[in-house]
Amino acid sequence: MIFGGFGATLRLGSATQNPYLLKRNNKNNYLSTNLVLRSDINKYLKGSSMKTNKNLTRMEYGLLAGVVGIILNLFLFLFKLGIGFFSLSISIIADSINNLSDGASAIVAIIGFKIADKPADNEHPFGYARGEYISGFIISILIVVIGIQLLINSIKSIIEPTELIVNIYVIIILICSILVKLWLYKFNMNIGKKINSHTLIATAVDSLNDVYVTLGVLCSIILSYYINFNLDAYIGCVIAIFIIYSGFKLIKETVSPLLGEAPNPELIQNIKSNVMSYDGVIGFHDLIVHTYGHAQVFCSLHVELDAKVDIMLSHELIDTIERELSQKLGINMLIHLDPVITDNKCIMEMKEMLEEIVYKIDTKLEVHDFRIIKEAPYTNLIFDLAVPDDFVMSDEDLVKEINTKVKGYSDFLRCIVKVDKNYISTYI
Repeated sequence: MIFGGFGATLRLGSATQNPYLLKRNNKNNYLSTNLVLRSDINKYLKGSSMKTNKNLTRMEYGLLAGVVGIILNLFLFLFKLGIGFFSLSISIIADSINNLSDGASAIVAIIGFKIADKPADNEHPFGYARGEYISGFIISILIVVIGIQLLINSIKSIIEPTELIVNIYVIIILICSILVKLWLYKFNMNIGKKINSHTLIATAVDSLNDVYVTLGVLCSIILSYYINFNLDAYIGCVIAIFIIYSGFKLIKETVSPLLGEAPNPELIQNIKSNVMSYDGVIGFHDLIVHTYGHAQVFCSLHVELDAKVDIMLSHELIDTIERELSQKLGINMLIHLDPVITDNKCIMEMKEMLEEIVYKIDTKLEVHDFRIIKEAPYTNLIFDLAVPDDFVMSDEDLVKEINTKVKGYSDFLRCIVKVDKNYISTYI
């Protein structure tokens, strides 16, 4: 839709004929308007190039985080495994295996970023950016698996306890592990928030879980030494349950965007306020937002304009809104034009009557695309009806009830209703 407004200006011959653009841009001649449009197109193309560079930089951030994670977790695995066998501590050995799984998670994250960076093709026209969500989901599964394995090993150690060997080297290794994992948590969390990556945020949370695990192991070893009772396995059980809970929480967070979660309320408010800021816009409806990974947001909506205005001028305004919102919000906009009759008293009264009937059924119901077609002996009230998710009445029963109440005004009125789903909450 980048060149839609430009084409419309060429067809009209003069942008100053459009009252919408007159109010908004205050342009005085065809040349100045076209220079502005060309400038906007150039800015958009430059913005697209910048987005591409940001995506490349994003992948590089992901690769950096993955490589750092592999190196540090392999280092911790080798040291903890050695000290675990030396001290005969089941929790330290389990913790070392946990670090090995974290290294594997880092490899999964790298693969996810590589897949997400692939360009769109015929089979996947929206790109592969959701591949990053899949890698985050796999990491979350690994967290749960490690937690379950740690719980099983801890229970076995409670049933068959072993003597714990404690010395200064065990303490030093565990403290160093805690410091490394704290640094890795902050490192991954900062990058994850910077590039809005579910995968790296999940990895950061896993690193923080490892801090709790190792801290618990350290405390249990020190306490066991002073109270002469082996707490190692009991602490292992508590930590394992915490890890399993965190893993399931991350699974929910990573699966949500794959299933198609509701868009960010802040984005919806930005779209609403920006669309309504244009002179000539009466209202809008049927707002739908699809997300296909980072920086791959597609938005469609219907915008209502006065039916009296020349269709070419209205089309030019729609193209302008599409182009400017795409640039400003960094999303792909697709807008459908809905002409609305605003000066016909009969139509306005009929619409008010219909809205009163509908709102008495449920205030969340929304009427739009209203029009009247006379088909002797009936007068057809044709409209779309947006229904919220939590509406309990079936579509058939809803249409039947509306028709029954409309006929209370006149037997010659008939409703032809298209029931729509309201994909964006009215209260966002």
